Amino acid sequence: MKRQIIEALTFSRALVRDGLDTPECIHDTNYDPDDRECVECDYGPECRWLFENDEFAALEHKPLEHLVDALEFALGCVGARTSRGGHNHHTCGCDICRWQRRAQRLRDRVPEPG
Repeated sequence: MKRQIIEALTFSRALVRDGLDTPECIHDTNYDPDDRECVECDYGPECRWLFENDEFAALEHKPLEHLVDALEFALGCVGARTSRGGHNHHTCGCDICRWQRRAQRLRDRVPEPG
């Protein structure tokens, strides 16, 4: 299950990163939790998510609950993007909507904690 979530996060990282429009960002979208501008930035949640879930974050060592939270955040970001684009993610055949359906099925298979 963890491996599948990590694989799903790989595709969503690119989508989240592509959705950032921050030409004035002094950190080039590399979140700095100590910088007030990052914390208050409209893109702060996305940048923080990328920082915590990038390919170098040793995701395989993170608890399943953390990965599920990351997947839920990705589903929200991608869902917002497909909605703004007028996609019907239930029937659309584009790569993003297909990812969204697969990721949601994966999320639905994760048992609720205790």
